[in-house]
Amino acid sequence: MLRAAAATALAAWTLAACSPAPDAWNGAERTFAARDSGEVNSEPACVYCFIAFDTVVTLGSSQDPGGIGGAGFTPWTVDGRGRYFAQVQNHEVFVYAPDGTFMRSLAPLGEGPGELPRDHLMLSVGAGDTLRVVGGFPGAIHVFAPDLTFVRRVPMAAGVGEVAMATYHPATGAFLVPDFGRSRDALKLVGPGGEVVRTLATKPGDGRIHLLAVNAPDGTIWTLPSHGWQLDNWSTEGVRLRSFHATMPWSTAPDNGFIGMSFDSEGRAYLFAIDRSGMVVDPRSGAISRADSEYSFIVEVLDLASGTLLARRQLSQLVSAAPVGAGAFTVAESVSGNLRIQILRPRFVEE
Repeated sequence: MLRAAAATALAAWTLAACSPAPDAWNGAERTFAARDSGEVNSEPACVYCFIAFDTVVTLGSSQDPGGIGGAGFTPWTVDGRGRYFAQVQNHEVFVYAPDGTFMRSLAPLGEGPGELPRDHLMLSVGAGDTLRVVGGFPGAIHVFAPDLTFVRRVPMAAGVGEVAMATYHPATGAFLVPDFGRSRDALKLVGPGGEVVRTLATKPGDGRIHLLAVNAPDGTIWTLPSHGWQLDNWSTEGVRLRSFHATMPWSTAPDNGFIGMSFDSEGRAYLFAIDRSGMVVDPRSGAISRADSEYSFIVEVLDLASGTLLARRQLSQLVSAAPVGAGAFTVAESVSGNLRIQILRPRFVEE
């Protein structure tokens, strides 16, 4: 599940809000004072508000050559032409039209030029719809032109980090790669040539590991821990700009933590987390028993200007922040048995 955590915001959406009920917020109450301490309220500030999801598109069908792979980790991204790219069950990258119709496989699997490794991949779109696919051991950046022809393969520098959680940062043209080394306290900026440009120290005071690096619309970086509740905002020079922390009802268990973050155009952040309190371990094998385990998925919306928690929603179905993409996804199964990925748009609603 750790690899499913990385999340990148590629777009900002204008979200529609319903008219408030008579006892809900009025206009003056929608502006919250900044919290100097960074402490976030543990219960939602608006009891009449909730988080809804709208399905944008469904990728995958019984007519596809193969289904979308893995409910826990399904990298996807979308380019400026509305084309979707998603990794499928055999680790190929499939290309889908804006309406979700299958178009083609991006590249064959293999180790040669123009081929992709059989591994968990991260997908990102840069300027002019240039597609970058990161993956492999050791890691490499595979670059494809807007017409999807192969351009080049760039090896990552030795010891860069966990490339399967790399996040492309458009403001700098670099990748953000968490360092899972002995100190586990850094986020590395890796340039287009695979070189380490800069190392950002992102270990908070309590020692929690910040596994997720998320692009903000203003070009800064947010990092989130693998367990607990804390958000840190960084400049690309490694300066911590602000932090939010809280003790949420779901965050006290040691294995519970964030799996993603996205943004809207109103200055709100959508936080995706998993509650593993229902996880059952097989005493004979020591492995997680998927048949007996139960998971809850938490979605929260936070007003970033003030650090105010606005609403929370708990779900039994997997709704995860996309490893690459502004939003969330859920996985469904088609009649043929192929998995499909539904791209969702979170929406803050005031009743």
